[in-house]
Formats: sequence, structure tokens, C-alpha cells
Amino acid sequence: MNCRSSSAVQDFGQPTLLTSRVDALEDTVQDLDRQMDSVNVKTDTFETTMAAIHNQPKAMKESNDKMTSQVTKLELSMNSRFTEMELSMDSRFKKLNTQITKMNNDLKKVDLSINSRLQDMNSRITELSSDMHSGFEEMTQKNDQTSIKMEALNKNTMSRFDNRLPGAPPDALEPLFNVNTGKQIQSVNSRADFAGMTYVAMAECLQELGLAVPKHKDERLRQVKKAYGAQCAHSTVTSPRVSIRKRNADEGLSLQYAPQIYPMKGCDTTMDC
Repeated sequence: MNCRSSSAVQDFGQPTLLTSRVDALEDTVQDLDRQMDSVNVKTDTFETTMAAIHNQPKAMKESNDKMTSQVTKLELSMNSRFTEMELSMDSRFKKLNTQITKMNNDLKKVDLSINSRLQDMNSRITELSSDMHSGFEEMTQKNDQTSIKMEALNKNTMSRFDNRLPGAPPDALEPLFNVNTGKQIQSVNSRADFAGMTYVAMAECLQELGLAVPKHKDERLRQVKKAYGAQCAHSTVTSPRVSIRKRNADEGLSLQYAPQIYPMKGCDTTMDC
């Protein structure tokens, strides 16, 4: 209702209505105040939230800077430790390489020494083997020579006894053998050959028999005859003559089992008599 138009009309209920409207207006104003207060509170809350949101990046930056600083310090510390460790490992590896090099040199020296000793040992073994081989050959040769000599001496002993036995042929002689070669001596085949022997032939015969060679010719001849058993007189008393060599071969008897001979006085029965 317009206040101006209503002023012309006399209405005794108008103050009451006005009061009611004023009260309503005051209530509305109070509601607006309350709404404004609520808006202010929400605005403050929003501003606080925005301030908090605005401060969060800063806090995050500070936290990030702090973390970055810590990471940097940790990185520097780790780099320092790794550097120290690397230097320490390098030093140890250098020492180890030095020790390995020294050990290799020592092993080379030992190897050279061992090779030298082995070569020396091989040389000694080869020399010893050669000496042993030579010694065995020499021993075999000496053994063969000894066997030849012993066989020749045995044959000569039997021939000497055969030539001295009573009943032996007056001219024929059992042969003697060279004590070095074992071959039969060809210079004397009968008693008659003694008369034709030269001074040199006598010496050669005695040398082949391994006997000393006298200087005087008559002594040489006597030694040759004694070697053949040709000096023994034939006037001995015994059983009929049997060749010792043949009998030993037939019966397998040694010389010590030959029949006992009883020579007459003045007879040579051994070479040394």
C-alpha cells in the first residue's frame, strides 16, 4: 500500500500494521545479518583454506629443499666413501699386483732352478747310465775273456796231463790253446817241433799261454816244453794211458778225480816243478 495515498484515509489500525511491518523488516534484517555472518564465516573459512592451500606448496618446497639438502649431503658422503673405498681398493690391488708379480718372479726363479736341476740330474743319469752300460759291457767283456781264459787253461791243463801220461805217443802232443782268444796254438803239434822253434816263436807261444817269457833261449825252450808237459820221463808205473779230456767228457769227471799217477824219481808232473 502506498503511504501517501493511505495518509488521506484515516485508519486507526495503521500503526499496528506499521509496527508489524517494522518487526518483519527487522526480522528480515536480522536474517540478513545472520546470513551475512554465515557468509563471512564461510568466507573466512575459505580464505583460511586458500591460505592453507597457498602455504602447502611453500611447505612442500621447504620440505623438498630440506630433503634435497639431505640427499645432497648423503650423496656427497657416499661419493666420499666410494672415493675412499676406491682409493683403498686401488691401493690394495696395486699391492696385490706387486705381490703377484714378485711371486711370479719367484716362481720363475724356482722353475728355472728346478729345470736346471732336472737337466743336471738328467745329465747325471745319462752319464751314469752310459757309465753303467760301459761298465756292463766291460764286465761282460771281462767275463767273456775270463771264461775264454778259464776254458783255455782247463783245456791246457788236461792236454798237459795227457801229454805226461805214460803210454802217450812218443812224438804226437795234445794241443794247447791261446788264453786270450781260446784258439788252438798252431806252432807246436809234435815233440819234433820243439827243435825247430825260433827264439821269437818261443816267445809268442809263451805269450799265447799267458806265461812269462825268459830272455835266455834254452830257458824259453824249457818253459815251452814244460807248458806242453813234454819234459816228463815215460818210465812211470801206472795203468794204461787214457786221455783225461776224453775220459772227463765221457764220464763227466773233473780233473781232481783223475787216476793217481806215480812218477819215478826225477819226473816233472806239474808245470811248476
